[in-house]
Amino acid sequence: MKRVATGRKNWLFKGSLSAGERAANLLTIIGSAIRNDLDVRAYLDDVLRRALAGETDWSSMAPHAWKADHPEAIREYRAEERRHAADRKRTRRARRRLPKKSTPPH
Repeated sequence: MKRVATGRKNWLFKGSLSAGERAANLLTIIGSAIRNDLDVRAYLDDVLRRALAGETDWSSMAPHAWKADHPEAIREYRAEERRHAADRKRTRRARRRLPKKSTPPH
């Protein structure tokens, strides 16, 4: 969400409508790579080179298909980080649900 909130202000001043659309498309590609735990640089480099070369098989360039063809570009630690964050969140919520200890009156 931080990228979106920061980008909102920056995208207001892209210069033209078409520049804003290109930026949005590029950020969509980058966001898809991040959500699929891919090395963003490797994914973007390969997809842009293939698109500029005239390849139109978009389904093979989709993040999930590209991930299957390029296992070396998968960032395994990202999935682990998400699992740890989810565990921390569950623990915090469980602690909040515990009944409060009553203190004896003075």
